[in-house]
Amino acid sequence: GGYHMWLPQSELMSGEVFFLRSTPDVTATSPAYTPSAVSTGAFLARGNSLYPESGRGFSANGEIKPDLTAPGVNVYGPDRLGNFTTMTGTSVAAAITAGACAQLLEWGLVKGQYASLNSVEMRSILTRGARRTPDRSYPNPEWGYGTVDVFEALNQLRTQQESARSKHNKETFARFFAQASHTYVTGSISICDFLKNRSTSTSHSCSNVLSMEKVL
Repeated sequence: GGYHMWLPQSELMSGEVFFLRSTPDVTATSPAYTPSAVSTGAFLARGNSLYPESGRGFSANGEIKPDLTAPGVNVYGPDRLGNFTTMTGTSVAAAITAGACAQLLEWGLVKGQYASLNSVEMRSILTRGARRTPDRSYPNPEWGYGTVDVFEALNQLRTQQESARSKHNKETFARFFAQASHTYVTGSISICDFLKNRSTSTSHSCSNVLSMEKVL
């Protein structure tokens, strides 16, 4: 059978320990392979190049990991003592992605826009809105579905919700109009009166409805 093995961190090894035939692929480690986790690789924002020590996928069983990539090289930000410093590593990319998830949780749960939001749905939202370049195929064992883009993720979700709302409104009016047309043809009531009776807050004025009557 096949074996997938990883050496300890370089700081914990002597220089004489190495693989005879090493490969950078399938090097993302636990818990990055957890199915419900949002797994993140790191890249250099200036130049848009992958961080060499960023773990790569896919998993041994073909699962798509990492999900995304985020800036993780020479990132300027606060340290644990409250000072500002420059940091590098996949842990930095993970922190930025965690911040993106926190923004989605605030929007969905705190502001009541998406009451059922969970980690699986957050991953789906972030991957749909990820920034992609035309010179790569996605999903990618190095870049996942692309780089984190919270603005585009929320924009995609807003467009999806508006489309669903518009479709619902059109289907609702189509049902009302079909019933009204049938009633009008039988001669029992006008379409305008029918809609007035069905709803006190219809968005269609009587003049618009009457113009529809002429089409029948």
